[in-house]
Amino acid sequence: MIHGISQANIIQRDENSVVFDSFISADCDYFDGHFPSFKLLPAVAEFTLAAEAAQQYFAVPTFVSAIKRMKFSAPLLPNITARFSLKRIGEKISFTIADSADEKKVFSSGTFFVGEKN
Repeated sequence: MIHGISQANIIQRDENSVVFDSFISADCDYFDGHFPSFKLLPAVAEFTLAAEAAQQYFAVPTFVSAIKRMKFSAPLLPNITARFSLKRIGEKISFTIADSADEKKVFSSGTFFVGEKN
């Protein structure tokens, strides 16, 4: 678990999907050194959190073999509760990270593949 990110509060979960909230505090390790005067969660950290959640909830390999699309729509700032939504279809994982207080405010979304090269 990353310092500054709360344990997931699971909203919904089944075999191939999960929705959970996690509070991302200003003291999260991912904010260190990234725009010190205007902290925001780096895109690579958002993707890492999604990939780690896929491994945790779907027991898929940690190896990401392909990224089909990634979109970063809004900056994810400190002290926000983020809603993570992940869906699995075989080796394909789709994710969205949004503001839990306003799910229309999407920080990032994407699709990636785990396991063997696709």
